[in-house]
Amino acid sequence: MIFIHIGAYNPPAEWLEKAQELSKRLAELQNGAAELTEGAKDILDKNTIWTEIKEDLEYLSFGKCWYSEAREKVSYYHVDHFRPKKRSIDSNGSKNNGYWWLAYDWKNYRISGSVINTSKRDHFAVLRNRAENPDTPIDDELIYLLDPIRQDDAFLLTFNENGEAMPLDPNENAWDYKRAKYTIEVLNLNSPKLVRARKLRWKKLSQIINTINNMKAQYNSTPSVRLQAELDQLKEQTRELISPMSELSSTYRACLRASREEWAIAVLETHFDIERLQQEYRESLR
Repeated sequence: MIFIHIGAYNPPAEWLEKAQELSKRLAELQNGAAELTEGAKDILDKNTIWTEIKEDLEYLSFGKCWYSEAREKVSYYHVDHFRPKKRSIDSNGSKNNGYWWLAYDWKNYRISGSVINTSKRDHFAVLRNRAENPDTPIDDELIYLLDPIRQDDAFLLTFNENGEAMPLDPNENAWDYKRAKYTIEVLNLNSPKLVRARKLRWKKLSQIINTINNMKAQYNSTPSVRLQAELDQLKEQTRELISPMSELSSTYRACLRASREEWAIAVLETHFDIERLQQEYRESLR
């Protein structure tokens, strides 16, 4: 999972006008009804305008799935409704009404790989204060699923040397642990292909870490300009791997943290200019 600065984006005015009009029509057709009316279903099925801003949303993550941080090579990305629009499924399997009033709220959209979105479907468990209609605030909901647009949520997942996603908090009774575990299961974040891809990246960075450690020992005993330059180059290579533009960068970050090397911790504190990187990413696609 990667943190998405969603506040850095504003949809085009024309799109916002369409979204506002469709939301108004939905509210009129629902008119207080608890379950989704046939008229409202028809609006949702025939007006999938969220696809019109999909490319813009993909730029925010440098073309990566917001949940898995993997890049789709062949399949198309989905625009996932974080809070499902038609119905939601709780942790015990019970079905609830969806969040139809958020269907055209772009802040409810998440770019998702097809496998991830197919696994997620309508799953959206709420522990407390489920919002049942537009008059109940979603901010009061205590939800299980980790949200890529919340910075703290993105850091509740970590990875091991086998490429497996796991909760950062090891305490099985902790709420953060339960949220991370639910997210891993619902999004199928430990699918064989993802695990294999992460394991390869962990192995790649581990080799760089070992090389840097050996080189540092040599440099400290017999310092030279050549060794210093080679060390700088390897650390820069490591920074590129943990850059927001890098695929599965959170796996590289977990590998660096696991090394417990002081130089690695310093590399992790590198500041990235997200706005500049997004501009570079856009230009690279032209």
